[in-house]
Amino acid sequence: MKSQTKDQQITTVKRHQAVAAAIASVRAEGLEPSVQAQQRLNQYVQGKISVNQLQRDTLNEIKAVNTPVVTR
Repeated sequence: MKSQTKDQQITTVKRHQAVAAAIASVRAEGLEPSVQAQQRLNQYVQGKISVNQLQRDTLNEIKAVNTPVVTR
């Protein structure tokens, strides 16, 4: 595994703290992030995806879950 620079380590810690706070906020509302959302959050903390990709994919998941299915 490639070692991180000090700046990368700080970024990872800050991302982890932000994600932990966001999850705590969601849970305080009586909700639980989906498995897919938790996986995306972990990818964000690890620096594998950007915050923009995290937001886009999360919004797409919400839209997909909340889109009514029309049958005829």
